[in-house]
Amino acid sequence: MKKAIGIMIGILAVLCLSLAMADAGSMPAAIQEQLAQEEAEGLMVSDYTELPADGWAFAILQNAAGYNRLVIFRQNQDTWTKWLQTDKAVFQGTNKVGLMADSTGSRHYLNPEDQHVNGPVFQVIQFNAPEGDPALANAERRLEFNLKDGRWLLTWWEDDQYCAVRITAREMLYYGTSAAGYRYQGGVAGIIQRDIRYFELQYMPTSLRIAEKSVTVAPVIPTGTLQPQEIQFTGGKRYEVYTGPGEQYLRPGNGKAAVSTNDWIQVFGRESGWILIQYDIEKGHMRFGWIRESALPNDAWVPAFNFTYTFAYTAAATFMTDDPLNSQAQLTTLAAGEPLTMLATMGDWVYVEKDGAAAEDGTLIPPVRGFVRANALTYSVAYSVDSYGHVIPAHDYRTRPEDMKAWEQVIWGLAGYDSVTGNKTCYFADDGTLLELQDADAPWLHNVYSDPDTQWGGESFTMDDATWSRLLSFLDQVNPGMSRGYKPGWMEWRIVIDGVQYAQYNLEPDTEDGEWLSFTVEESPEWKIQYFSCVSNG
Repeated sequence: MKKAIGIMIGILAVLCLSLAMADAGSMPAAIQEQLAQEEAEGLMVSDYTELPADGWAFAILQNAAGYNRLVIFRQNQDTWTKWLQTDKAVFQGTNKVGLMADSTGSRHYLNPEDQHVNGPVFQVIQFNAPEGDPALANAERRLEFNLKDGRWLLTWWEDDQYCAVRITAREMLYYGTSAAGYRYQGGVAGIIQRDIRYFELQYMPTSLRIAEKSVTVAPVIPTGTLQPQEIQFTGGKRYEVYTGPGEQYLRPGNGKAAVSTNDWIQVFGRESGWILIQYDIEKGHMRFGWIRESALPNDAWVPAFNFTYTFAYTAAATFMTDDPLNSQAQLTTLAAGEPLTMLATMGDWVYVEKDGAAAEDGTLIPPVRGFVRANALTYSVAYSVDSYGHVIPAHDYRTRPEDMKAWEQVIWGLAGYDSVTGNKTCYFADDGTLLELQDADAPWLHNVYSDPDTQWGGESFTMDDATWSRLLSFLDQVNPGMSRGYKPGWMEWRIVIDGVQYAQYNLEPDTEDGEWLSFTVEESPEWKIQYFSCVSNG
């Protein structure tokens, strides 16, 4: 079989390089001193080579038990320092492991056409005998790495008795090996970890069949308000994944979801110290989820989200998924009429949040974010469900709902509660629009105006965009059209009671004769409206 590195081809290349490697006197003293530390562990230098013009040197160390280690050195001016040592990117076993290197690149004689790799390369080669015989060119397996932008990237894997793989940034091309040469078998679009610092030989898909089942490529994202960035994460890391920006959210995968940075990761935006990503789990199964923003490389910049925070309801029983583009595996089921907060859109899907709640046994059901089909949602407020399980919307024609109890429950759902109990009360105008909503048990009602810890804001404390958007969405649902008559207002006061922060916001009318609106909200992750009041419509 023909192989070459630079101008050296086949048997001659192995022979010449092997003779050069045997000359230990060519090894710089600084490298010999550092390798002496390895020898203290019972390891002996099996092979050594350099790319002096490029400032790199390579050594293979082995012991009698068949443990092998690759050590790479980097030259900075006249100083050689250890750049990497790894046993993950080198063949193991008692058979001899050697090295080849060339500054100009390599050439692979393939069928139907040859392939060239330009720039510095080095190969890790395992022979088919303990000593190896370069004169017979009896290499059994080999790895090739190419230097690009300061990183050694895997470009070639080969087993002489089996197959060879050419690896690029976006695909893997497989070739059968025989005495007649290489013959193309097929390719797989996808990404594997190629950086030698994080590459692990045990995870290499060594056949076309394995690659077809395991290797994937980042998908094209449909049109919408969620669009990804291409970011190269530091390899060899794993991060816990949650469905929302915080550990209070559901953690999928039976509470064990995690992402490895050795595969592709798409990043969509950040919120509260977390970033939304999509990553590959296995062939045909991907996942949207959140990891801590600190996982980003130091030079990466990701924009903050500007979610819509629009209220919506399920029009029928449906499900939420964290994999809308592939398996569509169910994250959780949703009953008809369930209130959701719409955050973003992506093709035929809507990214939503479902609030947490207390289960019947008193345990907490965590909040969860995921995707619901757009045609499964209604954006009119729902107040009842018919015998078929379909939501009946209210306010389509600004008429007073007949079932006021059901309507009141929907309003309290919008405000952040699951049902109407105790002193929670809603007041409506004759046409069914909401005039006032209040919770008589809310902590902020307990003499907040005389509390010395109250932070008074006034017109100098304008509300943030997220609060403004949420209040407008609430108005659009309970008083259709009203939000068009208002402009951003301000925070009147803010106070922390029992560890929970509450604030009152006022909305200013566009016209002098318009009515002022007042909201008191619980500024927690659940963001519950405690009080709403106006004198419009009546």
